[in-house]
Amino acid sequence: MKNHGCAFDSYSLLSNYLVECEIRKNVNSLYNTYGQHRKRLNDYISANMKNRPSSRLFWGVGLALSTSAFIAVAVQNIFPYLAGSLTTSDHHAVWVLTFMVMNWAVGSTLMPWVSARMGIRGAFNGSVLALIFSSAICASTSNIWVMLLFRGVQGLGAGILVPLSQTIFIRYSAPDRRSLMMSLWTNAMLIPFYIGPFIGGWLATVVSWRYIFVLSIPLFVLSMWLSGKEIPDSARLTKPFDGIGFLMLYGFVVSVQFIMGV
Repeated sequence: MKNHGCAFDSYSLLSNYLVECEIRKNVNSLYNTYGQHRKRLNDYISANMKNRPSSRLFWGVGLALSTSAFIAVAVQNIFPYLAGSLTTSDHHAVWVLTFMVMNWAVGSTLMPWVSARMGIRGAFNGSVLALIFSSAICASTSNIWVMLLFRGVQGLGAGILVPLSQTIFIRYSAPDRRSLMMSLWTNAMLIPFYIGPFIGGWLATVVSWRYIFVLSIPLFVLSMWLSGKEIPDSARLTKPFDGIGFLMLYGFVVSVQFIMGV
């Protein structure tokens, strides 16, 4: 009986030892796995912090958004000045405002297709270049129809820029700062609507209404310099364009514009 008790004790000790070794082995394995995942997580965070765009990106995109909103509403209270320079009536001078707003609304629908075909960086640079070129024409023309044509181009560029800038602010900001970045985007979008008519009226009475567009050109150039290369380039996709649907939408909006403007 005594020998059997010793054998039982030895077996029990051996079993406990094996269980303890297995537990230690599992703990070491879990610790090593945790260390590997922690290293990967740290490497991922470091890579994201290193590749994250600088604040120049948001300053540049916000400046382009604010300037496009400014040139849209700065003409709101200067229709007699526009009518005199463009040799038209005050009634038709109102179209200088409404044509851009109309194309602005239509241009926002183009943003998904343009950003897919050109990438986010290409879409931003393209819309800002369109705004620069059309602003130069609007600042120099004395023909109402040329003005309306290029105010339409301004509207399309500004319309693409609005949802595109919002996408940039959300996608390339830190997750814990997105609420702050969206507040800044909202202010960049809305503040020009409050101060734009005042500045436009002051320029029209003191210098010339053409300086609304002249002064916007260096601001657009500055926005491209700040953020043109800071925007990470995205993949380009071959996305079909619904030309018929776009023409129907554009025709409907233009028809409403003419009906309400007559």
